[in-house]
Amino acid sequence: AAALGVYGNTTLNNTASAGSSSDGTSGTVPYPDIPIEKEATYNSEDIDDNSHLTPGSTIHYTITYGGDSISSDGVTILDQMTDIQKLTGAVSITLPKLDNDVTWPDGTVWTASTTQKTYSMPIGTSAWANDGVVWEYFSDGAYNSNEWVRVFNLKLPNGIGVGEITVEYDVEVISEEEVLASGITGLQNAQNRVYINGKNAQTTVPVQFEEDVDHNPAL
Repeated sequence: AAALGVYGNTTLNNTASAGSSSDGTSGTVPYPDIPIEKEATYNSEDIDDNSHLTPGSTIHYTITYGGDSISSDGVTILDQMTDIQKLTGAVSITLPKLDNDVTWPDGTVWTASTTQKTYSMPIGTSAWANDGVVWEYFSDGAYNSNEWVRVFNLKLPNGIGVGEITVEYDVEVISEEEVLASGITGLQNAQNRVYINGKNAQTTVPVQFEEDVDHNPAL
């Protein structure tokens, strides 16, 4: 099914006709969905529920989507994270190919390539608000462990064709000093989720902040 580009719940129909009469049957086959994965690593090691990171740690996120029979033309990627993380540098995206040069509203140019090539999306590019592309970088000094903030929302151009796309970037968990004014204490989840054409994947990284301490001064 994957080789033919068939993914997700698929309806199969079969109809027989004889003269003016016809009859048919139908059924649903649950093929696997289009592959989409979100991975979080720390020091090149996969992070699991037992990996309690400390404030200030750097997390590397990797998104993969598609495959040999899936076209990425016009694909929309929305990526979000909870607000105890900060983007530390550009986001890289690797495409199978790109038929034509693409010039984004901020002047960034992705040059055409008939083979796999990696392009860079820099931090804080507000001009990307055109053509379905939005880039917002949150650094207001206030943090909320239950609030989701946007990393990027990117609509890919046509001319990419079939093949896997990969997106990678680093974030830094806020420090103990940064978290004090926001009242964030104890074990928190640094979450990250991605939506690609309605499909989604999510990671959760446990981070251990200092425990809340009750002060009971003696009189």
